[in-house]
Amino acid sequence: VIGVGGYASGPLLLAAQLLGVPTYLQEQNSLAGKTNVWLGKRARKICVAYPNMEKYFPANKIILTGNPVRKEIVETKNAARPSGWKGIEEDRSLRILVTGGSLGARNINRAINKNMDWFMQADVSVLWQTGAAYYPTAETLLSSQKPKNIMASAFIKDMHHAYSWADVVVSRAGAGAIAEIMVAGKCAVLVPLPTAAEDHQTKNAEAITNVGAGILVSDALIENNITEIIRRFLSHPEEVTKMGLSASASGRIDATKKIADIILKDAQEA
Repeated sequence: VIGVGGYASGPLLLAAQLLGVPTYLQEQNSLAGKTNVWLGKRARKICVAYPNMEKYFPANKIILTGNPVRKEIVETKNAARPSGWKGIEEDRSLRILVTGGSLGARNINRAINKNMDWFMQADVSVLWQTGAAYYPTAETLLSSQKPKNIMASAFIKDMHHAYSWADVVVSRAGAGAIAEIMVAGKCAVLVPLPTAAEDHQTKNAEAITNVGAGILVSDALIENNITEIIRRFLSHPEEVTKMGLSASASGRIDATKKIADIILKDAQEA
């Protein structure tokens, strides 16, 4: 039985462990969840996405695998960069993907809204994924301002194309988002969700900044700080390149296969 954390997996994996059924865990965050920590004592193997997880799990059970990402994201490493994104003027120095996940992120959206005049004049192109709830606000704003270098979308289905298009990604710091950004090899501005359990998104973001692949900005400060960060990138494009390379070096493209191989091999030997 394989568990990936969360309270719902606790009773099921505990029952399996009490019955003597082999159990395996995959911990996606740098701050291990309580359910996985609890179950880790009896698990056969624990696949983790970040180093230095011995403070949560028995060291002899830990295997550093990274987090699984979709095949399309992995393929962005070798994909040609799209020449453009429909509706966005392309003759700008920096392409920015802004995303708060499928539901959007209120303060990230407000940061773009508040600084719209600046973004319209800056040497940037912006693909702004707002989430469905905020999209009418963004659409009304853009309809009145009519910027040529900014486009809003409630939801981006083909995220692999968006990653390929972008130079910089402004994003929350969930485990899945970070895994994709790292595999895609993009410079990241990470804005952790302040209400995430045990503030685990901040711990995720810190792990990325520690390897030089991004910048961490608190949710409360993103409205006031986002233009300063983009100015810095425009003035020092080498930083964007360097962070992207650091992300790519740390991204694990084979996590899915590695986790499956570990479990299958162990099951065959059991």
